[in-house]
Amino acid sequence: MLEISDLFDENLYLNVNPEIAEAVNNGIVQSGFDHFIRFGQFEGRDPSIFFDTNFYLTNNPDVAALVQQNSITPIQHFIQVGQFENLDPNSQFNTDIYLQENPDVADAVQQNLLTTIEHFVNFGIAENRLFSQNFIGTIFDVVVTSAANNGNDAAIRFDGLTGRLIGEFPNGGGLTDPRDIVQEIDGSNTVLINGGNDNVLRFDATTGNFIETFTEFPELNGGGAVFGPDNNYYVGARSLGSIVRFNGQTGDFIDEFIPSELVDFPRGFVFGSDGNFYLGNGADPATGGGGGTVIQYDGLTGQVLNPNFVNDPELSPLDVINGLDGNIYVSSEFPFGQDDSVASVRVYDVETGALLDVLDAGLDAEEVPILDAPRGLGFGPDGNLYASSTGTGSVVRFDGATGDFIDVFIEFPQLNGQALNFVPAEN
Repeated sequence: MLEISDLFDENLYLNVNPEIAEAVNNGIVQSGFDHFIRFGQFEGRDPSIFFDTNFYLTNNPDVAALVQQNSITPIQHFIQVGQFENLDPNSQFNTDIYLQENPDVADAVQQNLLTTIEHFVNFGIAENRLFSQNFIGTIFDVVVTSAANNGNDAAIRFDGLTGRLIGEFPNGGGLTDPRDIVQEIDGSNTVLINGGNDNVLRFDATTGNFIETFTEFPELNGGGAVFGPDNNYYVGARSLGSIVRFNGQTGDFIDEFIPSELVDFPRGFVFGSDGNFYLGNGADPATGGGGGTVIQYDGLTGQVLNPNFVNDPELSPLDVINGLDGNIYVSSEFPFGQDDSVASVRVYDVETGALLDVLDAGLDAEEVPILDAPRGLGFGPDGNLYASSTGTGSVVRFDGATGDFIDVFIEFPQLNGQALNFVPAEN
């Protein structure tokens, strides 16, 4: 049966808790595991992505009562009791589904040969066993671009099942100050990453190997990007304050699709489900002023249809994407760049621009906002919404159907996540 050590990830624990890593380096504690056994489990820290303390206590109030009485810690309860009672250790692993879809495992569990989570950790992941309604093993990874400003200045790859750090994604190419990362639409299994040195680089989506420079353009300083319905590549030129269009196959410059006259600062943009073009008119990062709306353009001509399509006084747009419901999802930090900014993901009706919902991750145990200075958004292969939180060095998840907050999926303090995308898992 599993022991605490079987569910402990030393590297992740030290990455998520840099003060503990420093204590290890200074010889105050022997290791991250030593700290967790002596202190961390009593402080409510997670040993790995396999066990989510908050999830476990929220879904098992009787256990929470015992923990409140200092009778046991959450991880101790799971090891001693929970794994044998088939309690779910985190929001992504569904014990009932795992047993239903894997009858051989159910038989082994019935014979007390092992526990459900024990099989999953030791065998199920490698065998791509179905463990929830949405996942079959680790079928994808998450790549987050981390900008140079207080970040790693690289694209960072994380395990799509666990959120565990894998490492830097691209190899070669001289990627600098990466911003958006976009999956190519020609079936070539490649991604384009906009860099801060006026170029767009192409990488293999699975291995992360650099392939070639897709395009170079003076003063591009690329931000957001999308492929349009015409199969061309649209890039937000931050230095020019406009949207530039390139041939989607050759990378050749075509035109300036959206000029800078009506835009304070171009943030995220998307071709909506109705075919129109929606641009987040954001605050100028140098002054913090301006912006605060989403502009609607004709998707074919680039002509302005509505300069204030979204009229939301509490919006300072950053990323803009299409939702699975066809509406527009916008990450917002309002007022932009202020200590008292409110972070949220806001949902707008694609037909009217009306505010439909505000997704909020809430506060952590120390009453600190879980989502802080959000940037990149993306709906994953699991149907959930992922949002980078630059203020906390993390990526959080919301239920793709209800908008409810699920969890902090990735915790990596140095992460200054500007955009994210999903790539095939590398075997």
